[in-house]
Amino acid sequence: MSDARKTGCDPLGLSASYSLSNRSPEEQVEKTTGCFRSLPVTARNGCRVIAAFALVVALCLAPTLTGQALPVPRKAGDLVIQTTDGHKIALNNYKGKVVELSFIFTTCVHCQQMCGEMNQLYAQYGSAGFQPLAVAWNEDAKSLVPQFVRDFKIAFPVGYSDRPAVFAYLGISFMDQRTVVPQMMWIDRKGNVRAQTPPAGDGNMLTMDYYRKTITALLAEPHER
Repeated sequence: MSDARKTGCDPLGLSASYSLSNRSPEEQVEKTTGCFRSLPVTARNGCRVIAAFALVVALCLAPTLTGQALPVPRKAGDLVIQTTDGHKIALNNYKGKVVELSFIFTTCVHCQQMCGEMNQLYAQYGSAGFQPLAVAWNEDAKSLVPQFVRDFKIAFPVGYSDRPAVFAYLGISFMDQRTVVPQMMWIDRKGNVRAQTPPAGDGNMLTMDYYRKTITALLAEPHER
């Protein structure tokens, strides 16, 4: 897939019944932003999670989640990433580094491609202080992560979590049906979130050119050694 990629996978699959045949050309372009809309049915199912469960949880938690995007820049919240080998990785361990933190589905083609590109960038900029991290939150993520890491030869930490924890950390409402993956967050050496993809995705933020420019700009900023 070229850098003019779609905005990401639709983890809820809530728009799967949307018919393009009765839409205008403009709407058809807008409605092809999720990977489930451009893949065979068997592949689409991999990018979906049980929407009914999400809606039930949403009804319970709606009063505590506003659905409004968190401000950028801001201090990155505390986060401990659980790995499948039983280790726990604290985000604040990487203070002093430029961190790309992504929340992914192991079954999403866009997430797979993005992680492969982060591999390349980690090899190039890791020694300068760049650190990618990923958290998988699709169904059965804990059991799927090891094979994902092997298949795509991921050289950076990949942990797992669940939907409530991920949505809470990103500040996304369970009522927001537009959420796609990957969700990406860029954190500077001082622990500030400097950029974050919107819940509905942004194709301009899912390109190698954007990744490289963001990494080099944040690495160039002055910091305490």
